Amino acid sequence: MADRLRFLALILTAALCAPSALAAQLSGKVVDAGGSGIEAVVWVDAPSGERSKNPPTVEMKQEDKAFVPRMQIVEVGQAVRFPNEDHVFHNVFSASKGNAFDLGLFKADAKYDEKTLSKIEKGPEAGVVRFKSPGRVDVFCNIHPKMTAVIVVTPHEYHARTNSDGEFTLKVPAGKVTLKALDEAGNEASAAVSGPGPAKIVFKDRSTAVKQHLNKQGQPYKAGDADKY
Repeated sequence: MADRLRFLALILTAALCAPSALAAQLSGKVVDAGGSGIEAVVWVDAPSGERSKNPPTVEMKQEDKAFVPRMQIVEVGQAVRFPNEDHVFHNVFSASKGNAFDLGLFKADAKYDEKTLSKIEKGPEAGVVRFKSPGRVDVFCNIHPKMTAVIVVTPHEYHARTNSDGEFTLKVPAGKVTLKALDEAGNEASAAVSGPGPAKIVFKDRSTAVKQHLNKQGQPYKAGDADKY
């Protein structure tokens, strides 16, 4: 009897310590209302899960007065670098709750202005942000209102980026899950998945227009501000 109990305990311990055995690969496609593929980031809507080991730093450049790429997906604590490839000033910031940041004025071939940066942004990691909270981060430039981007921060590794045709493969936990997708214009869509796939996420209503937003002071942008830099 004692041997049987020990055996059962070993099985239970192995199951608890090996969550990856419960995960699976799921393929699918993100499409618009007409069925055409959409490039997007995709993730499982879950409050927790397995985490990547040492995820790499990703970049969101400022190039030709635009963010490149306009969307990224990272895990909590993962670093995002914001290099400026333009020879004009930019001021990258976000007011998103839990992940707000302000990189101050800087441009290519110029050092970050230490006077405009917080202590955490000074030194060798100037221009690098590590996001602390899961959620959506809307990224803007305080000078150029048409510069918009979005970053999704997840608490797990169940995420992926589609190819140009909207196709994706990602790791998912066992059981029924809800997949979410976000395109470069910030539109969101979701789909419930309970089987092995393939999954389909459909954007029924999708706008590509740049939405109006406020500057980092919470004020409307003024005409001509961009010309000062």
